Amino acid sequence: MASWLDLVFHVLAHVEGTAGLAASIYDPVYVAFAEAHLGPAAGRTLGGDRSLLAAALPAQEQLARAQLLAWLFADVEQARACERRELRELKAEQLARPWLLPVLLAEEAGVELLRGAAVLEADEHARLPRVVGARSRLEPALVAVRPAAPALGVCSVRCSRALRLRGRVLREEGRATVWVGAPGEEPPLTAGQAAWRAAHEVTVDEIREAACAAHLDCPREIIEQAAIVLVAARAARTGRANAHQAFLERIGNGSGDPDTLPLAWRRVVGELYARA
Repeated sequence: MASWLDLVFHVLAHVEGTAGLAASIYDPVYVAFAEAHLGPAAGRTLGGDRSLLAAALPAQEQLARAQLLAWLFADVEQARACERRELRELKAEQLARPWLLPVLLAEEAGVELLRGAAVLEADEHARLPRVVGARSRLEPALVAVRPAAPALGVCSVRCSRALRLRGRVLREEGRATVWVGAPGEEPPLTAGQAAWRAAHEVTVDEIREAACAAHLDCPREIIEQAAIVLVAARAARTGRANAHQAFLERIGNGSGDPDTLPLAWRRVVGELYARA
């Protein structure tokens, strides 16, 4: 079955107009990879959809909510079976995760545009080379970084080539699933980069759960920074500080200094650090 999730992220990886948002998946390296196999995006329907999507999803929270469309359908075939119906007309039995529908309807116009763009790009996306061997390359790297992110031992990690250096988490039925890029030469991504991204994403989820339990407000920026600090501390404890720092430098994101956090968040990080 063709991956609907990777197709949605493939579309979003082309939307340069969102590049300034933290939730953006825009990636010129991935775009170059896609165009090497499919030709310029400007020659496909996606070429026009890129600017429309940037205009429809101009803010961080809008773009983040719209990305949940990637999990609404089980595969491209299920999405195509629903393409003639508006989002608000869809029934639970037509969807893989109907509980996402109310959130998506809050961004209905942008989500409908994204859904249409993805369906129209599906045949082109299917022409890309198959991903081969990504999981076998990733698994040893996950084992190596697990001491810096123990929650990797109780979550699922999956690959989406279009995410490349980025990652996403979906929590359902009390369990987190992490999606990261697919290690390989085309587009370039090492297994170590993907594994550290998985470590970061699962720790973001861990921090968010702990902060909610402590009744803290959960601004995205602080959660992200707290995750960096916690992974950095655990990496240092297990002799992996240099590898983690190299990952941070590669993505150009953050510092592992706990003094960058407010006191209440330092306490959350300290408690999680002491547990494992």
